[in-house]
Amino acid sequence: MPFYNFMQFLSLLAQLSEVEIKTLMEYKDLLLKALSSLNESKAFDVKECTQLINTLEETFLDKLQIEESKKKAICKNIIKILKNHWKMFFES
Repeated sequence: MPFYNFMQFLSLLAQLSEVEIKTLMEYKDLLLKALSSLNESKAFDVKECTQLINTLEETFLDKLQIEESKKKAICKNIIKILKNHWKMFFES
């Protein structure tokens, strides 16, 4: 995912999840690393996105110092963003 697209992704995620973007930016490398696993996918795949969420729960979300309800909102919104905007983030 190109950096510009990643920043758009972060901005959208912050807005939907009602989490400050600076909070997400603090551990952006963990999020970007997990998202990079989707680079080879041609289209949105629920199974791959579920694996992504599992990875994020063990890495990125554990690091965030926010309440559980916001973590769940982030997971839900990541799936929503990827499902609705796949081409914007992963197709050249």
